[in-house]
Amino acid sequence: MLSIRFHQGRCYNTQLYPALSVTEMRRGLLSISDWVRLYPAWLLSVAIWMLSPSVEAARVEGMYEAEVYVRDQSGDERIRGFRLAMDDVLTRVTGDSAVSIRDEIVPVYRRAQAFVEEYRYLPVETDKTAPQAETVEEAPGFRLYVRFAELNLNAALREKGIPVWGSDRPDVLVWLAIEDRGQRTLVSGLEKSAARQELALQAQEKALPLVLPRLDKTDRQALSFIDIRGGFIDKIRAASARYETNVVLAGHLALSGRSWLGRWWLIDSGQVKYWQSSHVDINTSIVSGIEGLSRILVDQYALGGTEATTSLYVEVDQIRTLDQYADVLQYLAALPVVSRADVHQVAPQRTTYLLTLNGRPADFERAVALNSKLQKAAEAVSADRKNLNQISGTGTSTILHYRLNVR
Repeated sequence: MLSIRFHQGRCYNTQLYPALSVTEMRRGLLSISDWVRLYPAWLLSVAIWMLSPSVEAARVEGMYEAEVYVRDQSGDERIRGFRLAMDDVLTRVTGDSAVSIRDEIVPVYRRAQAFVEEYRYLPVETDKTAPQAETVEEAPGFRLYVRFAELNLNAALREKGIPVWGSDRPDVLVWLAIEDRGQRTLVSGLEKSAARQELALQAQEKALPLVLPRLDKTDRQALSFIDIRGGFIDKIRAASARYETNVVLAGHLALSGRSWLGRWWLIDSGQVKYWQSSHVDINTSIVSGIEGLSRILVDQYALGGTEATTSLYVEVDQIRTLDQYADVLQYLAALPVVSRADVHQVAPQRTTYLLTLNGRPADFERAVALNSKLQKAAEAVSADRKNLNQISGTGTSTILHYRLNVR
């Protein structure tokens, strides 16, 4: 059974890869068309169509969990299953579908069992989605559910200098225009299509909260196929405003000879990034566009292992109750960029927190901007620690000022 949850008006799957490792799917055990046919509800579990707009980032659940098929419960087969499951998890956590074959990660991948926090076998007798094997020996006997230890795995990745992307991720509105031998199509979140299915697969594989437009009368009046093909950023940005997503991706795919030529524009906080792609089939072209999106977002939001620790003071106004005081402390401590959070000073309606970061203050600001809990109140300033009644130490630290949004 798929477990569905609603977050800020959107529908997400709390159990990524409900029955089959994407690695195994890519190896041909189950085609994309079979996957979608067997999981008609699964498409709805990915955030590919808008239920209601929200500027909140999406919290992706189940980042460190996976289910894969195994033939039996032997030790060797279990280790193989652990590695398949880790392959899926590493793709989500790093945004890199090839991360498990990188030289620096191979030792971590081979020790997958050392990072397993929980595993259990599930039956497949009534599971119609099980891949069809050519021989009895290859037939799957069980589904293996695996949950990896988040802190241990993240520490191992950072030790190798691999960026780790947290579960709070920007939702991305995708405008995709496809031109095939004179036929023009805009991909909608409300209509079934092969392109929508591939986008759903990519959203699931990379844990990206993708949103597809309704393409209703309002959308079609605001934005045309020609606008997307021409990369008219102002019109794309204006048409996207109603969806209130953090990021907008616009793509145009056109069949030219035997190749699909792609052009992609990513709009994020007023900045625009552009890249091109060329592939022999349309699905690979879509994959290329989403991988380009993932790389850019990883560069912006993920935290690498080579950053030095940094001290940061965060002053939060509008804290009036003990519950608010504790809630903000818990929120700050849970941010991936924060390795330690302490209360430094308490004043009427204001609390100052002292944070130790695995990264830079700019990384912290980007992480907080994905959620509306805290609103930026002023620009960062440099201040002497003595002004904050620091008991020991000299030098300067960065202070950021926020206001608690009380709902």
